[in-house]
Amino acid sequence: MILLLLSLFRSSQGRVFTKSMYPYIKKASSFSSVPGEAYDYIIVGGGTAGASPSYVNAAGWDGQLVNESRGFRHTAADLLAAGDPNNLRVLLRASVQKIVFDTRGRRPKAVAVQFKDENGRQHQAVLEQGTGGGDVIVSAGAIGSPQLLLLSGIGPKHDLEKLRIPVVLHNQHVGKGMSDNPMNSIFIPTKKPVRQSLIQTVGITKMGTFIEASSGFSQSSDSIQCHHGIMSAEIGQLSAIPPAQRSLEAAQKYARNKQNLPREAFRGGFILEKIDGPLSTGELNLLNTDVDFSPSVTFNYFRHPYDLKSNCDDDGQIHGSEDTEGKTGKSSCSIERRKRMAQIQGRMIVMFVDPTFPFAHM
Repeated sequence: MILLLLSLFRSSQGRVFTKSMYPYIKKASSFSSVPGEAYDYIIVGGGTAGASPSYVNAAGWDGQLVNESRGFRHTAADLLAAGDPNNLRVLLRASVQKIVFDTRGRRPKAVAVQFKDENGRQHQAVLEQGTGGGDVIVSAGAIGSPQLLLLSGIGPKHDLEKLRIPVVLHNQHVGKGMSDNPMNSIFIPTKKPVRQSLIQTVGITKMGTFIEASSGFSQSSDSIQCHHGIMSAEIGQLSAIPPAQRSLEAAQKYARNKQNLPREAFRGGFILEKIDGPLSTGELNLLNTDVDFSPSVTFNYFRHPYDLKSNCDDDGQIHGSEDTEGKTGKSSCSIERRKRMAQIQGRMIVMFVDPTFPFAHM
């Protein structure tokens, strides 16, 4: 039996899946541990950066699956149709607290996963302890996975001891080497709604930067109030605030008011460029032992000179494609802009303002 613990599960249209659609999907509050019941696999999270182990910080599970036979992408929600109700149990709004280990043997062994439901009640799902035992698969994204490992006692010994977390296994690499793709994007508005298309790669520059495109946001009035990840059309509104003036209060105000934006602001699509495999890295650190409290994350964008050069050189590619007459062409980065971008390095920390909005504070 497989138990999948999800903080949230959304389709690309922002719709939350419920048990009425799939009988094996239930709220975490419905969980009741039957004596002797154990699982072969307990999977935490959905595999994307927004799939935090905590319901409070979750941005939803709407990652993408590539259909290799035709090359088209589908949302991860399409996998639900292939679920076997006889071998799968899915709990929504489950905030995983930690993985429980048995440390009596030569090596620590995972035996259970502790989580709380949407009402704050604590639960524990037990792993099969027979021949071979069961496994915990941590798939809570680049931020959620190291956060959960650290809270469970796996990570740098010095960092764990500072927060008085019992050390289960010293691993100096947990939370280190964090990297994220710097991105430049252009939102192209349209007068009429366009067909929805997930992110597709449409070109690769000589510098190895990927040019991607997507379109068709917010096909209904309800979905306008939902979060569409980093590709939200309205995310540019916050970018209009000068970096020095960006604060947690400003971001929270924006998050409360974003549903009041006109519907036309959500029509259109994006052309964007992303650096492949940035060389700049940072780290993730716990601020406390509360899973509902976002960790501190630094990516140190543009710290490595090659990332800075790549981003500048390829920025002109987007602007060139935006020119219908093809006159713009490739433009080089000005010295002043290079200086501004270089100042970003080491000063950007990712914060989660609400369940739907990650905010980069500098």
